[in-house]
Amino acid sequence: MAREDSDGYGRRRTVLIADDEVRLARAMDAMLDDEELRTVLVHDGAAALERAQALRPDLIILDVMMPGRTGIEVCA
Repeated sequence: MAREDSDGYGRRRTVLIADDEVRLARAMDAMLDDEELRTVLVHDGAAALERAQALRPDLIILDVMMPGRTGIEVCA
């Protein structure tokens, strides 16, 4: 019997992790390591905004102080 993906519509849930501290972003990625989650890492505010618009992730973990755009600017 095939296992149903986490959202019930045949796709894995996506988590966007945006943090300019690469080690921290990788640590969060490791904590979320799950076959039902797809994680995407970015390291600046401009990339976070671009990927959020393109991917429409289910969850965004967003650092406030990043180069390019702050987390506050990304949310606005």
